[in-house]
Amino acid sequence: MLPVELLLQIFEQLHDDRPTLLNLLLVSHHFSQLSESILYADVTLKPARLSSYSGSRRTILACFAESLSGPPSSESLRPHRTRRRSAVKRLFIDGSDIPCIPHTEYAQLDLILTKLPHLQSFHFTHLGSAVRWSPFASSRITVAPPFQLTRLIFNGAMHPSHASKMVHGFLASQTKLEHLEIGSVIEEALGSTDSDSDGAVAAVHPTLVASSSLRILETSALDFFLDAGKTPNLTHLKLSSSTALRLDTLTLIDSPPPGPLSNLRVLSTSRTPHLSSTASAGSPSAMATTPLPNLEYWELRSEWVDLGAFLQDPCVRRFLVSLPRLRGIRFSADVAVHSREGVAQTFESVLGLEFIEVRVRRKGGLFERYYRGEEKPRLVQRRCEEEIEWCQTWEHDASAS
Repeated sequence: MLPVELLLQIFEQLHDDRPTLLNLLLVSHHFSQLSESILYADVTLKPARLSSYSGSRRTILACFAESLSGPPSSESLRPHRTRRRSAVKRLFIDGSDIPCIPHTEYAQLDLILTKLPHLQSFHFTHLGSAVRWSPFASSRITVAPPFQLTRLIFNGAMHPSHASKMVHGFLASQTKLEHLEIGSVIEEALGSTDSDSDGAVAAVHPTLVASSSLRILETSALDFFLDAGKTPNLTHLKLSSSTALRLDTLTLIDSPPPGPLSNLRVLSTSRTPHLSSTASAGSPSAMATTPLPNLEYWELRSEWVDLGAFLQDPCVRRFLVSLPRLRGIRFSADVAVHSREGVAQTFESVLGLEFIEVRVRRKGGLFERYYRGEEKPRLVQRRCEEEIEWCQTWEHDASAS
């Protein structure tokens, strides 16, 4: 028989072929172990969704929680459950299509999280009413599992008291976080005290919140992360639509030049960053230093512009020439291209700039990329999901024709 390492590599090629992996479960005990390690690596669950078993009224979360723990009498299933717990690396809770998550589901979710010691990524999405839950906030759970998340995405509104508990409890315990995306309500709890449902005040400990190993961050509370000194290794930053980025505020932090975002390579904003009034005086190159000395890519979202006129705007030009290593600009919203005059002048002003990319109207996922020295743009197809374009490797995440 082939070594386990080679078999695992072969089985991993079947990651998206679930029917084949399910059939391999029945081949042998050895194949069953290898198949389970792949089948359970990525788990997506929907709260309040009833299971598909005939006559069952249990929810999907309840069924999955039982598959990880189960009644004490199920001794023969214990090895399988142990393997399932260890196999789960990425958990996605999808509540995007339900208005409210029942409280009983929160208890099931807490139980599931306590059973996943090797969890690396936790993605929670709920677009309905405010969530009155935070991981491990209930009194019956005293010890969090030993996992150390490297990726946490929490999309959805949360009741302020529960947000505070999550920030200063669950989030504070994840010291290895590299990728963090959190909702605005949770961000409010980062910098303020609040009262929980029992009237107790939740203490704020900013030094305990957020890992200093953060590399990818989506937030509207950038000031908190700057003040807490959690940005030295940050390479990708996405600011929400409610955040106005002023470059001059980044230079106010008590740190030596080039500042707290010196390693930032990718910046995604919903509006144009602008310089302070003092820095904007004189020529665009009058800045002595820049708070973003290593920025290579800038993405602009949700701003309808005429490309030529936009790129010739003095404020935009000041921003662009202040980025000595800028290589690419992407316009993710619809952009009107009436002339290439502004594109040509931008290439002349920003010497290291390699391309300017705009979304093609009425063709979702397609972009036109203007390269330096080329008369016509190339059509570019994204190789990743639309919502995560900003945090991908821009050199390799697209195919140009």
